[in-house]
Amino acid sequence: MIGFLIGTASLIGLVKTLRRGRGFGGYGRGCHGHHGHGGRGSFGRRGMLRLVFERLDTTPGQEKVILAAIDDVRAAGQTARGEWKRARADVATAVRGDTVDEPRLAEASARLDAAGQTLREAVSVGLTKIHEVLEPDQRRRLADMIDDGPGFFDR
Repeated sequence: MIGFLIGTASLIGLVKTLRRGRGFGGYGRGCHGHHGHGGRGSFGRRGMLRLVFERLDTTPGQEKVILAAIDDVRAAGQTARGEWKRARADVATAVRGDTVDEPRLAEASARLDAAGQTLREAVSVGLTKIHEVLEPDQRRRLADMIDDGPGFFDR
């Protein structure tokens, strides 16, 4: 169960790295002046993606595929989030009584597993689509950005 949670958190972090700028606090601060914005948080999602696209030197066609893949993963993440909320409610109900409701815990665990599997599959499909549309040098740069984490925006 712990491995599942760590793996899911890693996948979500990757999606957020590619999808949203505001989730990193001050990590995007070095780019505000370049885009004519000031203040923390004004960089936003579009600025973050623009920076990623600039670093990868993508074409409009590549950007369209990447954005579609990110949207698909995001939709799967929203669905998973709903399932995780339901599982949390199941766990709360299971421990609320005089004894632990083992069947309810098993149901919550199965719900978490299914939601995590669906999200992992969406990330895998999305990364495959992105990988296919990028040139070898662009793939290396993307891999470096992923490896470096959100700190790559400071460089």
